Amino acid sequence: MNLHASIRTDFGKNCLDSVRCFEKTSLKLARFRSHLHFNLHCKHNDVIPVSLKLSSSVKGDKANAVLRRAEKQLLNVRIGQNVRKIEYLSRRRSELEESLESTLPETVNSEVRSWVKGSYIREFDKSKLRQQGKFA
Repeated sequence: MNLHASIRTDFGKNCLDSVRCFEKTSLKLARFRSHLHFNLHCKHNDVIPVSLKLSSSVKGDKANAVLRRAEKQLLNVRIGQNVRKIEYLSRRRSELEESLESTLPETVNSEVRSWVKGSYIREFDKSKLRQQGKFA
């Protein structure tokens, strides 16, 4: 029997929902940390992601300078949003982890944590691999 099925039969649907929420929150946290790493890498290398590129029908050096400055500001805004989202997800994950610690026995709780940690690492690596292709 897999982990989710055993938790459902032994501890109920509400506990399983909490475990799944903990797992989903951890995966989101991994993706947003990878996004933050990518955006900081872009900022450090003075590269603007395609999604933040701006264009204008106004041509000229001053217009281009305004566009580049706006793109850099948008990148800074995105980095700030990533940081705030990571802080929120970290708090949410800690709350869920505390809830599971009080609900599940230590053996099952450690099994859940190790499962989620593996999922976290796989998700971070998957997202990182996609983003590395953008620099190639």
